[in-house]
Amino acid sequence: MRIVSGAIAPVSVAPGGLPSELIATIGLAAPVIDDGAGGGAAFLNPGGFASALCDAEGAIQFADLRFGQWGLPGAGAQLDRPPCAHAARVALLCGPGGRTVPALVAPMALAAEWPLTQAVRERTGPGRYVVMVCVPLTVLDPAKSEFTHALGLTGLEARVVGGLVRTGELRSAARQARVGYETARTATKAAMRKAGVRRQGELIGLCLMLQAGEPATRTALLGALTELFRISARQAEIAVLVAEGGSRREAAAAAGVSDHVVKSELKMVFAALDVATVAGLSIAIHEVSILTRIAMATSMESAPPFETAEPLRLIPRIGRPGRIAVVDHGPSGATPVLILHTATTSRHNPQCFIRGLQTGGLRPIALDRPGFGLSGMVGGDYLEESAQDLADILDTLGLERACILARGGTMVLCRFAERWPERIVRAVTVNPEPGPVADRRRSGLIGAIKAIVYGQPWMTARLATYLSRNASAPIVERLTIKALGASEADMTVLRDPRVMAAYIRSTQHSALQGGAGFRAVATTEPFAAIPQLADGSAMTLLYGAQDPLYSSADSLPRWQAAWPGCSVVIVPDAGRLVHFQKPDLIARLLAGA
Repeated sequence: MRIVSGAIAPVSVAPGGLPSELIATIGLAAPVIDDGAGGGAAFLNPGGFASALCDAEGAIQFADLRFGQWGLPGAGAQLDRPPCAHAARVALLCGPGGRTVPALVAPMALAAEWPLTQAVRERTGPGRYVVMVCVPLTVLDPAKSEFTHALGLTGLEARVVGGLVRTGELRSAARQARVGYETARTATKAAMRKAGVRRQGELIGLCLMLQAGEPATRTALLGALTELFRISARQAEIAVLVAEGGSRREAAAAAGVSDHVVKSELKMVFAALDVATVAGLSIAIHEVSILTRIAMATSMESAPPFETAEPLRLIPRIGRPGRIAVVDHGPSGATPVLILHTATTSRHNPQCFIRGLQTGGLRPIALDRPGFGLSGMVGGDYLEESAQDLADILDTLGLERACILARGGTMVLCRFAERWPERIVRAVTVNPEPGPVADRRRSGLIGAIKAIVYGQPWMTARLATYLSRNASAPIVERLTIKALGASEADMTVLRDPRVMAAYIRSTQHSALQGGAGFRAVATTEPFAAIPQLADGSAMTLLYGAQDPLYSSADSLPRWQAAWPGCSVVIVPDAGRLVHFQKPDLIARLLAGA
């Protein structure tokens, strides 16, 4: 147990151990036992699904136009199991010609928020159930697909990836794209670099996620696969590892079996799922994953897990597994500034903030930290790996140096400054946190959450899961107002509906991986030692005097001691969101003015 000093107000807890005020604000009880299955709001792209209606026996009675356009089993098709009267379930939709696809089926009362066509909604009634399937990647025009746009693929890269999706084999993909094998191989490698993936199966799975929506948790997916296809738990585990980009050898090591066993198990998995290639396996498993996520969600957010207006780029970590989600807003000739986010937000920022930085001569480059948004989680020392992400971004973008704006993640800035001080032009950290011992603001909802983070680390995972499961827009807005409502400066900023919408979206993105990033930050940053800099003159501590979460008086001694020579700016009429309120000031500070 961590013991910290400071005046800690008594915290009322609900069953399950979470603060009663948090439960009351969200309005949903926390599970006493975390089953790891998921829940909360699911993020999906409405254009990535087709819908239909079936009877109580699972026979399709009506299908929307997309079924025909996408070549899906429609009228006359049959689910392999009947729908449930009180729950959503994943089933297999079997067509007259023997083709099967994963499908989600539920009574209309549970499917009201699904992206159903108007024709389906108009035909619902007693004894009818809603059926929904994912868009088959094989029928998409790669040049117009969401994944081509999100990953920034060239026309050639998109054609080759489309060929891989349809054929599952690079030589066949080359023929479909009407290019030579080596050209196709080069294009595939380029697409994989942009996606930050290692293998073709992982690339295809990512394409489906970008096209349709958020995947389920690993626990939920494994359960769905064993129940749906009647395969063993080990077979499901191996199948998911391979579908997500692992080699057979890596799958064998993870499952604790030999390569021969993996080969044998995969043969049975391919037969059970009726697929012939790793690409086909990846498509099937990711379709089941997305549908399972929707089945377990308590609400829907009709938006993909990325913003089509963002210049998103997924870059691979250098010499390490995983990818980093980066949004390079440009312009290319301006001074680059890497933007770090807080423990409860992500890479997404209001456009007025981005434009304000650009007007000040900066090139904003926002990123998802490990375990947030679309950036993969890391192993080992979380702060060191997070600092390495910054170096990888600079190297990938061909930048020797950059400014850094830490609107959170000051500890990551510390580690980066310790290892690569020569790569920092200037840095501004916004409302940097005091240490747990010095932090005297312990009242209200935020105080109750601090009590968990500072003194009950065993509860942090449950807290992260609960928050990630309850990330619908109305709940996030309520939590934001509850946390920042005492600051008139912050509430003035958030009264702009565009800023509030962007802040909500940023918070929702942070929940995409079940709160993995929040867990990592909460268990490392408050307790990490601050590396001592010999010269802190490149650093500026920027505070909003109306920040309701932390006091500059509690924070300043810590950071001034670690960064000798740093500058301090306290803005009287600003709060927690001083960076949104005064991007022009940020630009001037980073310019050294």
